[in-house]
Formats: sequence, C-alpha cells, structure tokens
Amino acid sequence: MKLNQRIHAFVRLGDIFRISSKDLSENVKIKEDEKLVIEVQQLIETGKYSNPWFIDSFVQFSITQIGESLKFSNIQNWLQNQDKDMLENENAKSIAIIMAGNIPLVGFHDLLTVLISGNKAIIKESSKDPLIKKIVDILLLIEPKFADYIHFEDSKLQNFDAVIATGSNNTKRYFDYYFSSYPSIIRGHRNGIAVLLGNETDEELQNLSDDIFMYFGMGCRNVSKIFIPNEFPIHRLMKSFEKYRFILENSSKYFNNYEYYKSIYLVNRTPFLDAGFIMLKKDENIVSPLSVVYIEEYSENDELLDKLSKLDSQIQCIVSQSDIFSQIKLGKAQYPALNDYADGIDVLKFCIEVKKLTGKF
Repeated sequence: MKLNQRIHAFVRLGDIFRISSKDLSENVKIKEDEKLVIEVQQLIETGKYSNPWFIDSFVQFSITQIGESLKFSNIQNWLQNQDKDMLENENAKSIAIIMAGNIPLVGFHDLLTVLISGNKAIIKESSKDPLIKKIVDILLLIEPKFADYIHFEDSKLQNFDAVIATGSNNTKRYFDYYFSSYPSIIRGHRNGIAVLLGNETDEELQNLSDDIFMYFGMGCRNVSKIFIPNEFPIHRLMKSFEKYRFILENSSKYFNNYEYYKSIYLVNRTPFLDAGFIMLKKDENIVSPLSVVYIEEYSENDELLDKLSKLDSQIQCIVSQSDIFSQIKLGKAQYPALNDYADGIDVLKFCIEVKKLTGKF
C-alpha cells in the first residue's frame, strides 16, 4: 500500500466517526457511508455490554475525538517532519501491539501509527476493550488492503520485529524483562494533574471536571491530582463537579468504589471533603483511587515547577490556564493531538526506525 492510500483510508474512517454522532439524514452523502455509520453506531450501543465501564456517552466521545484527529490536515501536519522516504518505503516490519483496556479504544493511536508508517500490526487486544476489533472491521470495509497488515493474536506473540506494550506499572516490569531483546516502547501507568491559579471562571472549573471524570477517571490523561493556591475556595470545585453527578451516581461499579473508599476514610478518621459522588482529599501523591481526587496547596510558582519536574515520570499531562505550567487548557486533557504521544515517546519515529532494521538494534 502507498502512503496516500493509507492516509485516505484513515481520513475516511475519521469522516465516518464524526458523522456517527450526528443525524444520518443530514450528513450521509452516499449509501455506502450510511452502512459504515450504522456499524459505528452499533459499536457504540454494544460497548457497555462488553465492558460496563464503556457507557454510550464515553464511547461516543472517544470515537468523535478520534474522528476529529483524523482530519486530512491533522494527519498531514503529523507526518510533515518525518522521514517521507521511509514512510513510502515498502519494507514493512511486524510490530506487536499489546493494548490496554482501561478506556474505550485506548490502543487505537498505536494501531494508527504502526499502519500509517507502513508496518504490519500484530495486535494483542485487551479483553476489556473488544471494540478495537470492531473498528478494524470497519477500517477493512473502507480499505480491504489493510487485511495484509493487521493480525490479531489470541495466543503467544511470535514472529514480530518490535513491540509496543501498555499496561500497569507491575506489567511494565514484566514487559521490560520479557521484551528486553527487542526494539520496544513499554509504558506503565501515569496520571494527569491540574494546576489552578485561583482566578478561574466557573466555566473553566466545569471544564476541569471533564478532565477528571471522563471515562470515570480511568485514563492516563485523567486528572487525579489538583494543585491549588493557598486559601482557594474549595466549594467552587465541589460545585463544578455537579455536571457529572447523574452519570456517576448511576454507575453501580463507580459508586461501589466511592462507598468503599469513603468507608475506609471514615473508619481511619482520615479527613476528606465529600460531594456525595466524589471525594477530595489532601495528599502529596499523584495517583488517587477511583472516586477520589487528591488536592495539594502551593504558594510559589517556582517551588511548584521544581516539584513537578521531579514528578515528571508519574505525570502524563498537566492542565492549567497558565502557560507557565502547561499549554493544555482546562477541559482539553482528553483531546490529544496526533503528536501528543503517551509518555512523550515519539511512536511514529520509532515505527519508522523499525522499518530500517536489517537485524536487531
């Protein structure tokens, strides 16, 4: 497959993703697209049956966000500084992708990157996210030639040249050992954090709630820790969370976590603030339990910047209205661009380097 074929296949997939959230009668131009959109809408409908964490609104958000990222201009900007000769080079290597399943379609970007680079993908999907296989089925309807480039492996991985693996911090240690002789990208778990200045509007704080609660807070880009200036009015944060009360209170799995950690804090007499569906707790750690957000006060920007630099290996992204701390504004954590790579590792460059292999690194 030529590079332009691969690009146009994903651009069309993005078109279908974006249309899927709208009125078919207004947006579908040809009958073939209508069939594809129906396939996506059925995927959204069945997501919650395969994983109770994958509720309709969160799966739809993931698909729509991916669709926005797959616009032609976005893909062109993503590829413009890469080695075009190697992108066109047909020396495809096989790259194993071990996918996580914490949020819907979390492994899609790795799949996109391997395929757009002209390599072959050997996919070890997570049992928690079978949606990726359904997305591949839709991609094959758009471009059947991808069938020679995609293989799902249900047993032991074999016959691969490199690996991209994502999991927990415990599985990362196992992956580091098991794949030590292969070119690899191995990821553990990270979290998003927020830095507030104290002058945020009510709307900006409501945007922050999207960063916290989207996907029930289970993604690496979800905010689990908020740094607040001294004497920040906490009640403003509690009020901003209300937009998610209905979703969270009506998820039994989420609410079981909330009641579990609340009971632990009560028994241990641990101070916390309770919004009835989310708790705020003062804590210096980054990773908070599900249904809990950690908060920590700061007084000086320079001191906080120094602290954040020391915590860099635990942080996936930072959201703030201040450019001093981040270029990602409140409410934008779940809208990564194609070059916003997990853990800051350029996966596309890695895939291109793998194509150059004549042996092992």
